[in-house]
Amino acid sequence: MSRSGKMVNRRSFLGNMLALGPALSISAFAPLSARGTSPAHGYLPKYFTKEEWAFLNAACGRLIPRDENGPSAAELGVPEFIDREMEGAFGHAANW
Repeated sequence: MSRSGKMVNRRSFLGNMLALGPALSISAFAPLSARGTSPAHGYLPKYFTKEEWAFLNAACGRLIPRDENGPSAAELGVPEFIDREMEGAFGHAANW
């Protein structure tokens, strides 16, 4: 894959996909804006245990760390998104 002769790296691909997320699932983020807190602060997991939550945050921070191109996945709220998805119908296999 290339964009105007440049290779598309993982960070730019994921950044583009994350930009589409809110447009496709605004209702998933509605409680966040109503609470007035950022995804990285003040969220208590509903699906994962304390140990699993610590691992998930560490894994997200390791896979996409903060650098000169932008914030880490953990800072962008990826662990919270995963927790909300797992607590919902998808995580409980409601459609199976």
